Amino acid sequence: MVFLTNVYEQEVATMVSKSLQADLKPTEIAEHLAARAQQVGRSAAGSSPFSDAALAVGYLGFSGGKLDDIAIVVSIVRKSEI
Repeated sequence: MVFLTNVYEQEVATMVSKSLQADLKPTEIAEHLAARAQQVGRSAAGSSPFSDAALAVGYLGFSGGKLDDIAIVVSIVRKSEI
């Protein structure tokens, strides 16, 4: 299970797809994802999965992200040619 507090799953998928097309290494992809999560976490405006969840449980008027620990694991699995 993936729990994302600052970046929507679709945005992550788009970022990873573009990164793979650019032939980035897993560490580079992780760095891009972490930078985006941190950027949203520092933001006090806009929507994020965290702000959506806060609104859903009654915290009206909350917007932006949640500055928190960021842990990202990127792994590339390929089909063997054997």
